[in-house]
Amino acid sequence: MLEPVPEDIKLDIIVGNLPYFRHVDIDTLPKSVKHYEPHIALDGGINGVDLIRTFLIQALERLHEHGVILLEADPRVLETLLDFANRFYPDARITVHTDPFEITRFVSIQT
Repeated sequence: MLEPVPEDIKLDIIVGNLPYFRHVDIDTLPKSVKHYEPHIALDGGINGVDLIRTFLIQALERLHEHGVILLEADPRVLETLLDFANRFYPDARITVHTDPFEITRFVSIQT
């Protein structure tokens, strides 16, 4: 994901909209999602954050000292995502944001 970015280049903002549905939840998604979105864009693995975890690890070396990571996530995997964010970015300000329907959907990690 971030490997093409040379490690000596530091980014101020990294935005990710990675697959975030748990594998077991794919069949429960609305037809408008599961039948029209590529499966690879939906399936976040067993816990829903497999790729997000890798993304957060890669961002450690590429994020500027006072940078921001913005991610979208399914509310069902938010706790796991926050666990990883707190583990990898213990000194960051981590904030959960809601979407227009007041559903917890976005996470910002400000280092």
